[in-house]
Amino acid sequence: HHHGENISKLELFLQIPQEAHHNGNLVDLLTGYFDQSHSRISKLPDNLLIRIKRLKNIKGIDRKICRKISIPQDLSLKPFCCNNEIFDQTETEFHLDAFIEHCGKCTDDGHYVLHFRESKRSGGSFITTTYWSISDEKIQEINHEKFMEKAAQAYIFLYKRARQD
Repeated sequence: HHHGENISKLELFLQIPQEAHHNGNLVDLLTGYFDQSHSRISKLPDNLLIRIKRLKNIKGIDRKICRKISIPQDLSLKPFCCNNEIFDQTETEFHLDAFIEHCGKCTDDGHYVLHFRESKRSGGSFITTTYWSISDEKIQEINHEKFMEKAAQAYIFLYKRARQD
């Protein structure tokens, strides 16, 4: 494992455990995934794509699991790396950049909404962040609170590495 060697994308597909009656959170799902697969991250991605399986087949129909899952805005991959000490903390930090939410009870109906974060550097180190929601032709600005609230129902997440070279 060479220090500083990265890959552009890592894609993870997570299951919501059936027995979880409580809402749960993304970090628990990641912990379960890495413990079950007995794998660890050896190369840090610049982009982390996480898909949560939110469908349950009931009598031949894919029904949506509508349970809210706590999604962190900042995610550390440090606990899931091969060799904790080879990566420093700043390298393993990721920010939630975008996610897709499905509105509807099953896959046959409803539609998809994209939510994303836009950061602009204005005057030196000052960064302004705007949150957007896109549903069909409708594009609207939303606040941070709404962005995080919507994330709890989403199923595809894009996290970007916080430290950009």
